[in-house]
Amino acid sequence: MIVSVLLSIAAASAAAAGAYVTNRLSRTRGGGRTVVLVAPGLEESFKTGAALVVGAPVLATHVAFGWLEALYDLFAGRRSGSGAGPGRRAAAGLCSLVGHALFGAVTCAVHAATGYWPAGVAAAYLLHMGWNALVMGRVGARS
Repeated sequence: MIVSVLLSIAAASAAAAGAYVTNRLSRTRGGGRTVVLVAPGLEESFKTGAALVVGAPVLATHVAFGWLEALYDLFAGRRSGSGAGPGRRAAAGLCSLVGHALFGAVTCAVHAATGYWPAGVAAAYLLHMGWNALVMGRVGARS
């Protein structure tokens, strides 16, 4: 049990580092559209791929990634001077945690139905892309 948790944390940390770097690079080159179109594919591939490479449970890795992103949401906005208050950052963090847990559950459910991890990643990507489009639309409308 402890080994699975540690492997999930290691896989999630590697996935988060990869996602952070590639998301920043793609956003500087492609703008806000990459948050909707590119970032979800990278994140879903990194999370599931890292879990499979190290032998960690895929769902637990997605949840651990959600925790890491939630922590980022809580603390990065404060440092960046984005103007988002603590309540908004906490809500963003909660959405990150729940969202990535859901994306992991979809990945695992589709894998269980098809026996094919790429099908699970593709389904999670589509859901993640739709979520980001919804959120970015709402954020864009307020800005």
